Amino acid sequence: MKPLSPTSARRVIYAAYLLPAISFLLLLLYALIPHLYFIYQDTAHETMSLFTMVQNTWRECQGALVSTGSSVAAMRFSYTMSIAVILFWVALALHGVIALASGICAVYAFSKSPTDRLSNRAKKLLRFVCPNRVCFLLGGLLPLLYTTFPFVLRHAYREQMSMPISVYTTTHLADVIPAALLVLLGTSLFLATLPLQGREHLDLFRLYKQKSKDKTN
Repeated sequence: MKPLSPTSARRVIYAAYLLPAISFLLLLLYALIPHLYFIYQDTAHETMSLFTMVQNTWRECQGALVSTGSSVAAMRFSYTMSIAVILFWVALALHGVIALASGICAVYAFSKSPTDRLSNRAKKLLRFVCPNRVCFLLGGLLPLLYTTFPFVLRHAYREQMSMPISVYTTTHLADVIPAALLVLLGTSLFLATLPLQGREHLDLFRLYKQKSKDKTN
């Protein structure tokens, strides 16, 4: 197979670092669109967005926790889903911060010479958010955590409240499906470009210093 030209390699590397940010924005947009609804006892309930589902779950759980008349099952369900809501927001926030920070820093750092001090400074700033490639890859997996929230809620209703609720989508596309496809694409692309990043000196997690001859000229 013929190796990629420097121009093509550069474009692919850019794509590898920008795809997580693009994925985050796409998943965020999809989560804002009302497309989820419950069916319980053959009755379809109001269609809502993923964010509305999370907010409603939190509101109901907190109401049950402060109520003196809540059953043991309701209390257990409320504790479980309160933790799930917190994990949802933490995973979403971490994904957004890592994805957007790496994308912005990549565009800025790669627009300059690999040995430019501003390019290296951008990489150093990124390390406060995403220290290394492992962190970058793990951050890219976070959508698999927060997009499964509807299934966690369904399971909690069935197992802890004995309510056989089903969750459906008007688009016939559960949030976790596009998330899994984007995660697979992003992870594969990043790993495939690692040799190119070294060859083209476009590694966001490596500082390139000027050689001694260049400094004296």
